[in-house]
Amino acid sequence: MKKHTPPIIYLDHSATTEPYPEVILRMGQILCDSYGNPSSTHSAGRDARIIVEESRREIAGIIGASPSEVFFTSGGTESDNTVLVGATMAGVRRIITSPIEHHAITATASHLSSMGVSVKYVHIKENGDIDLEHLCSILEMPSEGKTLVSLMHVQNEIGNIYDINAIGNLSHAYDAWFHTDAVQGMCHLNYDLKNSPVDFLSASAHKFYGPKGIGFLYVKSGIVLPSLLHGGEQERGMRSGTENVPAIAAMALALKMNNDERVEDRTHILELKGHLISRLKEIEGIRFNGRCSDWEHSIPSIVSVTLPIKKDPSMMLLSLDMKGICVSAGSACMAGAVKDSFVISTLYGDNNTMKGMPTLRISMGKWNVKEEIDITVDAIKSLL
Repeated sequence: MKKHTPPIIYLDHSATTEPYPEVILRMGQILCDSYGNPSSTHSAGRDARIIVEESRREIAGIIGASPSEVFFTSGGTESDNTVLVGATMAGVRRIITSPIEHHAITATASHLSSMGVSVKYVHIKENGDIDLEHLCSILEMPSEGKTLVSLMHVQNEIGNIYDINAIGNLSHAYDAWFHTDAVQGMCHLNYDLKNSPVDFLSASAHKFYGPKGIGFLYVKSGIVLPSLLHGGEQERGMRSGTENVPAIAAMALALKMNNDERVEDRTHILELKGHLISRLKEIEGIRFNGRCSDWEHSIPSIVSVTLPIKKDPSMMLLSLDMKGICVSAGSACMAGAVKDSFVISTLYGDNNTMKGMPTLRISMGKWNVKEEIDITVDAIKSLL
């Protein structure tokens, strides 16, 4: 089905993606035809339960997991909170994470720290990579209880891909659990969790052309986390609350379509990324952040740049928005706030020679075209 193109240039796919038209139709069809409660024992309920379980099997097959290891949540934030809080309820007394994780991790870790859980932050290199030697040194430190390492697979502002196999194996060498927030990675990377040292994984449908408000959590077989929500004991006691059947089915369809089209999409988006970087290099003094120009160690969709101009980032975004161009200054999960990126501040610290200059995150998707890149770069140049 042909994608409807809105009268804007949308280059903020790391914040959210436009849902596949087929996904929208799937949600509507289930709302009309399969409205039963999946916990009900009558035929309407059984029909809804079949949809939920078929969706679970579909998702499990794509990520290389068993259906019993997949739990449905409202999205990445709930999945992240379930792991961190649930792990502490299950005996974890130390959490190791990084200062450039999604706020669903850093804010939860800070909350748990105020309740007596030890929280350690691994160092980040200037190119955005995780300092694995420092991670090892933290793991070697004695702890009063079990340790949970929580490090994302793809950094959501600069696009760096982290080696979750190396991190997971290192964590297991010290008898630590390993959780990865794969919200940014699920759209672009392949997963085979049966052959991976990942114990927990978070994902959110709206990052891979699915609906908002639905996601899933992978929990490796043999690990039991206490439930954060109590009530009807849905999701085998892991997550109470009536399952969102239309959104679950739509998420499964979106993940399947994205998985089927991933190779073709990667080629297309990489071409856009190469053209974008080439055009942005026309701006003298521009800085590329992280590994965005390193094809092997970053996802194709994200380019983060700091512009050589003293200008409020909110005004830069507003000016571009008035031209019909949607980009962001960083993570979109701060309730609409536009602040200096904590990720950029962490990368460069006191060595940030471009402090006070606006950083833009331009993130492309499957339906963007080269002409939109040219219009965007010309618009940015006109504002300098």
